[in-house]
Amino acid sequence: MSIPAKKNATPIVIQEPSKLDEGKFCDWIANALGGDTITYHDGLLMRDRSEQGALPVRERQRINSVARRALIANELGLLHLVSRKIGPARFEYIAVRSHTICRPAARSP
Repeated sequence: MSIPAKKNATPIVIQEPSKLDEGKFCDWIANALGGDTITYHDGLLMRDRSEQGALPVRERQRINSVARRALIANELGLLHLVSRKIGPARFEYIAVRSHTICRPAARSP
């Protein structure tokens, strides 16, 4: 998938969620325009992050770091997180770049 970038920025191209690491995800957040989307995981996130799952340690760590970064960006109002069921025990986890950056009410002074 090709991801639109801000003016004068180098576009970030990510072929599939399994190639997305935390650094590329942060770059996407910084360059994405409001309404842009990216699939940050394909599978069952809870199972794939679990130590009892079948994934190798490095893959679990990559998934954990991207999922943690998505949650932090969501809490900061940078992203909306949604999921779409695509099969039995398989979901597409999607981050949508917010149109405006707003501070969550719980963190307002």
